Amino acid sequence: MDFIFSLVICMANTYEDNRILSINSQDGILNNGTYLSNVYFEFVGLLKKEKDILYTEISMQNVQIPVSFYIVSVYNRTLNLTVGGTTYNIEFDRGNFNVNELITMIKQKFVLNGLNNFSITYNITNGLLTFTNNTNFTFLGSSTCFQLIGLTKSDSHSSTSLNLVCEYPVNLLGTLKLNIVSPDTTIINYDSKNNKNTNLLCSIPKNAPPRGLIIWDNVSNRKSILKNEALDGLTLYLLDDNGDFINMNNTHWTCTIILTIHRILKEKDTVNFQDIVKTVLDIQQPSQEEEVQPSQEIQSANQMLPEAQLQEAQPIPEINETDDLDDILFNYGVF
Repeated sequence: MDFIFSLVICMANTYEDNRILSINSQDGILNNGTYLSNVYFEFVGLLKKEKDILYTEISMQNVQIPVSFYIVSVYNRTLNLTVGGTTYNIEFDRGNFNVNELITMIKQKFVLNGLNNFSITYNITNGLLTFTNNTNFTFLGSSTCFQLIGLTKSDSHSSTSLNLVCEYPVNLLGTLKLNIVSPDTTIINYDSKNNKNTNLLCSIPKNAPPRGLIIWDNVSNRKSILKNEALDGLTLYLLDDNGDFINMNNTHWTCTIILTIHRILKEKDTVNFQDIVKTVLDIQQPSQEEEVQPSQEIQSANQMLPEAQLQEAQPIPEINETDDLDDILFNYGVF
């Protein structure tokens, strides 16, 4: 109970200093060119080490990202194969495809590399692709397109009786979500890709089709504790499911970040000018108990003086806020 009471008192004596960061990628320093997915934003004095700060939180409030990145990208476009003892390295075109468009594009790449006898069929029932040639062949494990066409990654796959039936349905979903990460921040969140804590600000589902617009709002008002004591800027990464930089193809994006600084509420100083002056004067004037009684000689001398020369002690006049401090102190013999 004592702990809860102390916590309530502590919370009552704090306040939130909220700072809004309106961010547009075209205003930052582009660290990976037209990819626009590694961008530094300078905010000098954004967060400083100050004694009244209890702790700081950071939150991504909203994001607007165009779906300008492709299903077939630089990360999944290579097919390395051997045919009759010869190795071929084929690169697919980057872009967005349906199944028929993908098959047509791959066949064209085969022909451009002198592989004129390949055919590709699509099973509409199970979604599997079948590759056929007049000579047996092997798709090498160094290829990056296996998840796209439906094969196990990193393994080599050889044809049987001139045919290679893919193991899994063709996958044209592309990136499923975008992770926004800030390497400049020290926060604790987790990503299964690295199996450790990461500087993840938010994870956003791709909820728009190609050439559409992803709109995400932090409806749960989720925040992360920020351990940095000072910040003069932020670098933001846009990463895909595999932790690779998204290629935005030179199409800019925006977001809003809020920095919430929890500060200790300082008590207001209620001492005014009149209080200070009266305190000084009280020090100069002895109290009634401390006042020294005049000696017998002084009393006798005073009796010899006419009453007109005897002056009664004057009361301290009321001090106004407009009175000059130097005049007041001089009149009362302070200096």
